Amino acid sequence: MSKLSIEGAFGLWVDVEGYAKFVLEGFGDRLANAAVVLCETEVLDLYSTGANADDVVRSLQAAGHEIVFRDFQNFGQFNILSVHQSVAAEARALVRPILQPFVDGLKIQPD
Repeated sequence: MSKLSIEGAFGLWVDVEGYAKFVLEGFGDRLANAAVVLCETEVLDLYSTGANADDVVRSLQAAGHEIVFRDFQNFGQFNILSVHQSVAAEARALVRPILQPFVDGLKIQPD
């Protein structure tokens, strides 16, 4: 397999049915150049790869990423949005107004 040459900052979308840990590991030190990563992951070993969400989060954090959002996709499966610490403040400022109505809609209102 040939190597892809990526220069500068980039965004990354990983949806590889249980193999996210291995894809992220394949980026090596270059993962730190990803300004933003959207990654599907699982808390259960749905695809018998031996990898799970904890492995994905550890890989992202080791590359200097902060988890800023996670959704619910299916039972045991969800997407993680992470941003590199170098752009985290700006990302929070951009993402919060977009996601806040969704978060507010999840809050249970008292009777």
